[in-house]
Amino acid sequence: MVRLCKDMGLQHDLSTSQISPSEIEKRKRIFWAVYCYDVMMSIENGTRPHFDTKDCLLDIPRVLSDETPEHGKIMQFVLLIQIMRNQADIVDFLLRRKGMGIEASAEYKRISNQLNTTVGMIQSSTKFPQKENMCYAVCFLYLSSCFATILLHRPYHLSVCVESALNIKRIIGLVLECDAFEDMYCSIRGLQQIVYYLSAAVTVFKECHREEDRAQTLLLTQRLASISPATEVIGRQMNVRPLLKDARHIASVKKANMEYEYMNLCDMNNQSLLDLLYYDERH
Repeated sequence: MVRLCKDMGLQHDLSTSQISPSEIEKRKRIFWAVYCYDVMMSIENGTRPHFDTKDCLLDIPRVLSDETPEHGKIMQFVLLIQIMRNQADIVDFLLRRKGMGIEASAEYKRISNQLNTTVGMIQSSTKFPQKENMCYAVCFLYLSSCFATILLHRPYHLSVCVESALNIKRIIGLVLECDAFEDMYCSIRGLQQIVYYLSAAVTVFKECHREEDRAQTLLLTQRLASISPATEVIGRQMNVRPLLKDARHIASVKKANMEYEYMNLCDMNNQSLLDLLYYDERH
């Protein structure tokens, strides 16, 4: 998909060409959707995204004159693009930080400020998910921003990650309480991405010794994994902790016959997030 996107030149700015505005807008939206998908997949695989953020100079999507009723949805997509760009920058930093020396502190601060700006944009334009204003697209924005916070700050300030982990647990609990879990299939990467976000929350709870929150979040993870077409999890009856067929390769994607490793980018030692979660299950 990424190669096809590059072959079609979707990453290039064609605003000065003879192509119609609607066609240019269509190309932009396809590119940014592929970009978001690639960032999510790359983070889960522990690799750099195929698109370098510095080279992504294409304008973000905008609302066309005949799309006024869809303004809210398009703006949510724009915010998702921004938080994915933040995540891509965080991954790049985590992969480079060991060789950066004293520059790492300044880079960490810069990326942290950028992430705070994006989170502020999300909070100023949307309301934190509640029963009264349930919107899954907004839920996914908050989940993605909470995950970005954990991804960046866990190696430095673990305590900062607790609130984000709690918010991930609250939002998923709310979605399930409102019987809106089917909406998760509509998001980029669907349920598998949500399970991955939950795994980050469980990791934080484990490292902070918040056993009650960890157990509750594991229950949510097990429930979602059991209905996801992309994961195979065997659960223990009468036990809140699920067993994995293979803790190092938990995401068995049947259609592609591939397995994706949940990498722990913060440590970069080939130990996955879910390896950490289920370490005590195997010992």
